[in-house]
Amino acid sequence: MATASNRFKLIGPSNREWYNDSAVTLSCRLSPEISAVDLEIRWFKETDCVCVYKNSKVTEGRGYKGRVSLFTQELERGNVSLQLRNCTESDDGYYLCQVTDGDRTEEITVEMNEFKLIGPSNREWYNPSAVTLSCRLSPEISAVDLEIRWFKETDCVCVYKNNKVTEGRGYEGRVSLFTQELERGNVSLQLRNCTESDDGYYLCQVTDGDRTEEITVEMNEFKLIGPSNREWYSRSAVTLSCRLSPEISAVDLEIRWFKETDCVCVYKNSKVKEGRGYEGRVSLFTQELERGNVSLQLRNCTRSDGRYYLCQVTDGDRTGEITVYMSEFKLIGPSNRERYNRSAVTLSCRLSPEISAVDLEIRWFKETDCVCVYKNSKVTEGRGYEGRVSLFTQELERGNVSLQLRNCTESDDGDYLCQVTDGDRTGEITVEMSKCS
Repeated sequence: MATASNRFKLIGPSNREWYNDSAVTLSCRLSPEISAVDLEIRWFKETDCVCVYKNSKVTEGRGYKGRVSLFTQELERGNVSLQLRNCTESDDGYYLCQVTDGDRTEEITVEMNEFKLIGPSNREWYNPSAVTLSCRLSPEISAVDLEIRWFKETDCVCVYKNNKVTEGRGYEGRVSLFTQELERGNVSLQLRNCTESDDGYYLCQVTDGDRTEEITVEMNEFKLIGPSNREWYSRSAVTLSCRLSPEISAVDLEIRWFKETDCVCVYKNSKVKEGRGYEGRVSLFTQELERGNVSLQLRNCTRSDGRYYLCQVTDGDRTGEITVYMSEFKLIGPSNRERYNRSAVTLSCRLSPEISAVDLEIRWFKETDCVCVYKNSKVTEGRGYEGRVSLFTQELERGNVSLQLRNCTESDDGDYLCQVTDGDRTGEITVEMSKCS
């Protein structure tokens, strides 16, 4: 072990010290780790002497008798921390540690403060099985010897005192604390078999001697969030977006999708049942139910699948519902007529919303003449347009069905019709082309 003839410095805690009614340790150690057995150690609170260690003896300051001590068995390893017991609010504040070695004195200040309560960042949401009203001590100190009370308005929900939990009237068998986690400062309340009457504000009080901290936690049920806009579909598939807010598990909930009075799909007891006429065409994202995703996927869509869908999610005696509107795509042309020079012109046309056109059929016409056909991933040029027309095939994925026409002449002026077909549905739009003046 190194001796104190080496120059040392004092290292305090990385943060202020926090305490409960039982005790706090004001951390302080020598760096490097040399013996403090033969040194002189003094602790002060403002001008009051708390404790003195000199000639291997500890002397307690006035007002601190029986409440302070050093870790004398650890002085050999440079630990000069102070332990202060039976703390009160008047013990809050700054403490000075001085360590003297001959004519050299090092000192450091340590701040002590009481704990506070930290609740959830948002309101708590529940399903009927259970909800945890989150609450913890900061810093993470033991709550085993503290008194914990939870209230809903004026009703006492739960009391923890002298290592025993007492349930409030009307909450018997429904509430509990995480007693195995009290040591780590977790004072959260678990409430089971929730009903709508359990909604509202809950107060957590933690008492340590003559000090009480409290915090309010709000509890509410989930709601359904649909898409920001109507859902659009192509022949292949559409996803009718719907999710729980907050993001809680839907695994144990009941989910129903309807189109008008027709039942499209039911999820119950971890099984999905398809409605009549929807066999083999609908599914839920069962692997994402844990994250609250209750969206419906509908395949092989036809025009009759358009319009309004209702999603219902039931949790015990509560049902949330939302309507999702599904419609087919439409074509968007340029805001003005297209003008060209001799080299080329692009007749702008795109799908709205921006869905893939890769599997669709695209036709461009000038009056009765076929200019271009895209079908089964191949482009066929019309008679008289060979080598002069093309589509932006790399952009079909983003719904771009525009036509490029090269080596334009005056005879190319006029109206062009774009038709996009998806199964039994065809959208069309007219684009006018004129020569630049």
